[in-house]
Amino acid sequence: MLRQLWLRKVNLVAVFDSRTALAATMDAMLARGMLDLLDIGHSALIVGSSSGKPVIVNNNVERQEGIYSGAMLGAVMLGLGAVQGGALDWPRGGAFLAIVLALLGGAALGAGIGGGVARLTRFGFSTLLLDDVGQQLEADQVALVLQVRPVHAGVLEDALAGPEAHVERRGR
Repeated sequence: MLRQLWLRKVNLVAVFDSRTALAATMDAMLARGMLDLLDIGHSALIVGSSSGKPVIVNNNVERQEGIYSGAMLGAVMLGLGAVQGGALDWPRGGAFLAIVLALLGGAALGAGIGGGVARLTRFGFSTLLLDDVGQQLEADQVALVLQVRPVHAGVLEDALAGPEAHVERRGR
């Protein structure tokens, strides 16, 4: 039971003929009280365009975001650690140098750890999945990609499917 609580490994791809159809389907799901089933781990919205390059909006954590987050956290922690450790008790130039070196060192260490964690863990969808779905879209079609719990996948498939939508399960 606990494993099912945290497990979100089913990818649903719902392709709608228009943005209006997507909005109407989501409104209908909310009106039917399906808010509890919309416990979504990750989501992406892909819009087809006439230029051939789809617009992809997703909530994946990219490696670059891990680097920035780690650098900021590392700089703050090591900078405050240096102040707490007594760096301000040093002569003027030494205190400034100690704080700057702590900030730079913490940023470098944090960036390395944050980038490594973001690279090694699987946050969200693979770029291949999103690109593949985007290439299959025609102009003005919209794809909603959801990562949901396995116990909710069947109900969500039925709720999303309709005359203006096609829903399928896809791998990572």
